[in-house]
Amino acid sequence: MIGNKYGGLRRVKALTSLRKTQRRGRTGRRGILKISREDVLRVAELAQLELTPEEVGLYRGQLDEILNYIGKLEQIDVTNVEPMAQVLFAAPAGQQPELRDDTLQPCDFGPAILAQAPDAKGPFFRVPKVIER
Repeated sequence: MIGNKYGGLRRVKALTSLRKTQRRGRTGRRGILKISREDVLRVAELAQLELTPEEVGLYRGQLDEILNYIGKLEQIDVTNVEPMAQVLFAAPAGQQPELRDDTLQPCDFGPAILAQAPDAKGPFFRVPKVIER
């Protein structure tokens, strides 16, 4: 499912779009799907996911929609667009923005957190091995 705050509606649209794509023989409004079945399987392998054939088709359509959207964004001319958010407040012309001083602060909550861990040794958490390759 392509997630956003309207996830359910987006999922219905994605499923509808995928079904239309499947009925058209893997071509949609924008032409042939850019993402191959092998691409989806490779991404799933890297993420250590096991996908059913239906999920492969679903995610293939969703990834293609994402790439098409990114393609649309790349076509937009933003050369004259001012940034909408700044990390620093604007300083008067010719001056540097005012920054706070870097100060050391104690960070002594590590031992309390490690004490709650089921298996900790020294300053580290011990976890079971999850990568078997």
